[in-house]
Order: sequence, then C-alpha cells, then structure tokens
Amino acid sequence: MSAAYVAVTMKTETVTSKDGTRIAIERAGSGPPLVMVDGAMCYRAFGPTPRCLPLFARHFARDVAHTLPYDTSVMGDFTVPAARLSKVATPSWIVNGSKTDAWLKEAARLVAAAIPGASRRELAGQTHNVGPEALLPAQLEMTRV
Repeated sequence: MSAAYVAVTMKTETVTSKDGTRIAIERAGSGPPLVMVDGAMCYRAFGPTPRCLPLFARHFARDVAHTLPYDTSVMGDFTVPAARLSKVATPSWIVNGSKTDAWLKEAARLVAAAIPGASRRELAGQTHNVGPEALLPAQLEMTRV
C-alpha cells in the first residue's frame, strides 16, 4: 500500500466524559470515526499523532484526544490498572512496535488482556514511535475500511 498524504484542516473542540472530565480533541478528515489516543506522556505535538493525521485523514474522520494531564494523574506509579480497564466497553485496538522496549511491550500485552474483546497487534520493525506508513495498513485491516 502506498502512502497518500492529504492536506488536513484541524478543528479543536472539547467533549465531556461520563465522569465530567473535559477532553480536548482535534477533528480532521472524513469517513468513519477513528479516535486515536497517543500513549502515556504524549501530547498534541509529541507522539505519532502529528505524523499520522495527514495519512489517515483520507480514510477516517479522525479525533485526537490529548491525554497527558489525565495519564499522569490517573496512572500514579504507571502500573497497568487492569480492574479499571476491565470495564472498558469500547472496541479497543492495542498496538506496539516489535523494536520497542520490553517493558512497553509487556504493558501493551497487559492492557489488551485487561480490556474485554481488545485486539493487539505488534508491528514488525517499528519502535515505540510507530510510523504512520506501518500503522495505516494495519488500521484499515482492523476496521475493514
């Protein structure tokens, strides 16, 4: 699959979660919705999101939730909160690169094991900072778009 980048116009807005937490999102693209949440310690200018957006926008209506403050307040010692994750009812896809650190691979495995019905994929040759060219084909396969 060849990568096809498109120009993207971002729209920033907020949504409110069930527990009342306001979450900033950026909307772009068209097609079925895809909410991508970067991993812990990422924010809108850091992590895979900025590189993925132009490539993914052609296939999905993309919302980006910026979770750095939430991650750090909830994660505490950064152990995987399995009991909390076991209540997630949203279809979830957990991804890591094959070249990422072992502790991050284990965290991805534990998260996928804790979320009911979650799928996990390890992308060959990718580090923790997975490239959009590797992520898009896997995402399209996962969502069957």
